Amino acid sequence: MVQSQFSLLWDSYKSNICSGFASLQQNGELVDMTLAADGHFVKVHQVLIALSSSYLKQLILSAPCQHPVIFLNNVSHTTLSLILEYIYTGEVLVPSANLSAFIEAAKALHVKGLETVLESSNNTGEKVEAEVDDANISGTCSIKRETNVSKISLPANARKIFVRHENISNSSTSAKKTWNECNVTEEIPSYSIVMDDHNNDSDDNVNKSSAQSNKSEKPKVTSSNLQFTVSIRGSLQVILNRYIYNLHSTQATGVRRWRCIDYRNKKCSAFLVTKGNVVINRANPHNHSFHDKKIIDKIKKDAVYLALDEVQTYIDNEKAKEREEPMESEFISLELNEGLNNYSEECKISQSIFRGNTTMQMSLLNKMIIVTFFVLLITNIIVCESSSSEYLTNQKQYERNPAIKRLQEYIQIDNSVKENAEVAVEFWRRQAEELGLPYAVHRPLGLPIFVMTWTGRQPELPSIMLNSHADVVPPGADIWNYPPFSGHIDENGNLHGRGSQDTKDVGIQYIEAVRKLIQNNMTLDRTVHITVMPDEETGGHRGMVPFVETEEFKSLNIGFALDEGFTSEDNTMYVTYQDKRPWQIKFIIRGKGGHGSSAANGHVVERLQRLLNIVMEYRNKQMQIQNSTHAFDFGAYTSVNVNMIEGGVAPNVIPTNMTVVMDMRLSVDAEVNEVQDMINSWMAELGDASSLEYIRRVENSPATAVDETNPYWMAMRDTMKELGLTVVPLVCPATSDMVVVRAKAIPALGFTTKRNMIPKLHDVNEYIDLDQFLKGIDIYEALLKKLGNLP
Repeated sequence: MVQSQFSLLWDSYKSNICSGFASLQQNGELVDMTLAADGHFVKVHQVLIALSSSYLKQLILSAPCQHPVIFLNNVSHTTLSLILEYIYTGEVLVPSANLSAFIEAAKALHVKGLETVLESSNNTGEKVEAEVDDANISGTCSIKRETNVSKISLPANARKIFVRHENISNSSTSAKKTWNECNVTEEIPSYSIVMDDHNNDSDDNVNKSSAQSNKSEKPKVTSSNLQFTVSIRGSLQVILNRYIYNLHSTQATGVRRWRCIDYRNKKCSAFLVTKGNVVINRANPHNHSFHDKKIIDKIKKDAVYLALDEVQTYIDNEKAKEREEPMESEFISLELNEGLNNYSEECKISQSIFRGNTTMQMSLLNKMIIVTFFVLLITNIIVCESSSSEYLTNQKQYERNPAIKRLQEYIQIDNSVKENAEVAVEFWRRQAEELGLPYAVHRPLGLPIFVMTWTGRQPELPSIMLNSHADVVPPGADIWNYPPFSGHIDENGNLHGRGSQDTKDVGIQYIEAVRKLIQNNMTLDRTVHITVMPDEETGGHRGMVPFVETEEFKSLNIGFALDEGFTSEDNTMYVTYQDKRPWQIKFIIRGKGGHGSSAANGHVVERLQRLLNIVMEYRNKQMQIQNSTHAFDFGAYTSVNVNMIEGGVAPNVIPTNMTVVMDMRLSVDAEVNEVQDMINSWMAELGDASSLEYIRRVENSPATAVDETNPYWMAMRDTMKELGLTVVPLVCPATSDMVVVRAKAIPALGFTTKRNMIPKLHDVNEYIDLDQFLKGIDIYEALLKKLGNLP
């Protein structure tokens, strides 16, 4: 007799196995092999690596051991990360700049699905044409994108790539965008890319199924392997493919957008779009290594959740606890009372369910509930305490660093108030006394100018001036994430505060670089002066402007000056050799006044509107010039901004006068007479009763040479080259104290070491990456050695 058999089918077998491996590797679980590349080590699973590459399989089998380590030569960590993402998830986003290296490494390692990809030797940047099967459109569409990568030909047995368009009507327009445009902006077409593993399917079958899906099915979404967690500050985060993302926005439909946690620190533009526990879009590659360490730390703290509902419940509970805000001494008793109340209710329910049980059984059950409750309570307290331990440890390391402590103290001085100029001078006095260096305080027009001197071996040589300013612009404290003069250090290692980018950080880097040289018993040939100005933000009229005319300044024998630069959003550093000329103008517009109910002509607001229209028309023309030039060609156009409008005495009174303050920064080739004639024509439109005042008007802004004729520039360029850094000279879009120094025929360059940061000069939430700050001290140290020892 034949025995009956049942056929059991696991519909989601493939997806569970694939996502399971990715999850295990992401969490560092059951890994048994290490791949090493470019000084980085990544733990992986032997079985999956062996299945994905016959070459690596032979390497593993040739030297059997419990945990082999394979070193990959000529393979960068970035390329290895991309290959592993492909192996573990079946798909990967490869930046165009990394495509050649990715294909070359994949072919060398014989990665299945990639080993037969053909790459032509023509690297002339020609157009690449690709036939793409569209799962939502019957037939095929030809998408042309201009790129600078080599031509790629896919073999017949390669995986099919289905590009699913969210908006079919705009597909032809979206296809015209280049890959670079899609990477630069976040407003990219919302495509979902699905890798098809069924190599036996014919194109006819694909087209038929595509046509049917248009009628009855919604566009599919990408597969997901999401895990959820919470940041140190309690914000929602998601983990996918060994990367962590912060929640950026949530729509009413439940769609969430996530940005990489290194969006600010490393300008990583990778992002996700999810709905529930499913990924519906993923774009832009990461520009850094995996977040393995952070993920493993969170796993150790039991802070990783498999479902969005679980982590959201945790966050809601934590917020509820914060609102209650029990005193520390009341915490245990509060939790205990809640637990006992819950226990009492559970006892009542248990009695109704187990009414027939004996008293001994109920007593045993009650004891078990109480023990379980206390175990959970104690565990919860331990987890809560350990969840912030990483942040506290990093914060303490930063706060213990002497250079960061000095920067933090300096930031905490509110130098948006002129009365605090003396407080800043006292701070610098202490720095000089700690190093045993002589200093002087000069007051050409009342405000203090601090000068600290480190005498060189040959003081007769022209000296080096390291200039910065202590004053800062008003912060507008009510819209900052942290108090603007707190010097708060956040979980990402950023110090927040007004002046952290403009430009108290530079002043501290100067003194710390000098401190390191002195501690190493070094003395330079040239004398170095550290100067601190009190009013650069308001034009230097009581600081650098009168100081350069004094005998005290002339006695410093300045041969070269360094001053502030501006923050770079990438790894490039910039040197400014010329400032744009500032024209800051106050227009006093006068007209008819009267009762607020009148409707007569000639009111002051009409003339105000006329001025604004004229200014904006000129501004638009300058912006057209700006848009037609290189992004960093600041000297090609004149910037114009209306920054202040004041007027009026009461809601029901038409004012008789209003003031408008306009800030212009003239282009390098702007003729002063032509600009003056233009402003005179504006005044003619405002009537004879109106007038103007110049708050600041600089007609001449000399340039410092940035070629072989300038030994100081050559020393700076060579220093950056030795450090493996890139420095680019350009015109400063704003104006610094150096416009006055260069007018005295002293070569001067603006420079800062702030890289890979969001520029926040004069903006809210100004901050500095403390790692970049500390690296900058080393850069200034190397630069001073070169500059200070020029013959």
